[in-house]
Amino acid sequence: MKKRAKFLVFFFLPALFLACSGQEPDPVKLSLAEPLVSIHGERLVQGLAHCGFCHSLNPLPAEVLSGGRSIVDRHGVVIAPNLTPHSTGLEGWSSAEIVSALRNFRSRDDRDLSVQAHYGYEWLSDKDLFAIVAFLKSLEPVENETVERRISLLRRHTLGLFDRKYEVPGHVPQISPRFKLEYGKYLADHVARCQGCHNSPGGLFSQDGYLQGGMEVVFDGDSKIAPPLTGSGSYLSSWGTEAIIHYLTSAETPDGRKSDALFCPTQFFAKADRDDLEAIASFLNSLD
Repeated sequence: MKKRAKFLVFFFLPALFLACSGQEPDPVKLSLAEPLVSIHGERLVQGLAHCGFCHSLNPLPAEVLSGGRSIVDRHGVVIAPNLTPHSTGLEGWSSAEIVSALRNFRSRDDRDLSVQAHYGYEWLSDKDLFAIVAFLKSLEPVENETVERRISLLRRHTLGLFDRKYEVPGHVPQISPRFKLEYGKYLADHVARCQGCHNSPGGLFSQDGYLQGGMEVVFDGDSKIAPPLTGSGSYLSSWGTEAIIHYLTSAETPDGRKSDALFCPTQFFAKADRDDLEAIASFLNSLD
């Protein structure tokens, strides 16, 4: 019994010291105890989170995340950067710095990241976010230097005031898939981030219209107006769950029309788990 007590003291005291010292645990080091974390990150990056849709020149799930695709937000053109651990990408970034970039939209050199391009990721659960970070850290380094955009102090304090930013300093729990509608909303808002394109643009004194469409989406110089996903005029108002899942995985509407895969990441969604797609479809179907 005494030996067991000594073992418990030896085992728990270092953990207690780290907890009380305020030292932030490294998500990647923590993931070493669970090899499935990086695999889960790969599923997200190449699936619902569709990171390669912007961070690959050819927006397909298996492409290298070396950056290069151009998008347009309220501050103009921005080139998606290299996410591989090369000196032209994320080499030297700690896990906590990558987490902070996605939580707070700020680079480790205090540079503004595109809020519009990342909006929603700030509320990724710790489980999902740490898995994405672990996967990015596991990639092979690929050289590709992209041009960094710097927003001027004047612009940051004028137009930048309309960029919605959040401080997420604490723990973000995982929503259980057992609560299908809540889980579907989480996936739609914070993993697939449908509102990034399908919200209606807000004004000086008004919020964006949630999934009400009308936003101009620009990729690589081409543009389209995103359709509404809710309301009587939406694509989905007469669709059932199966039709929505079919669209998400094939880009094909019930009447046989095809969406442009360069604007909607359906090829990424096609790699997602069926249960996750069903949760998203159920949530979208629940909207008025």
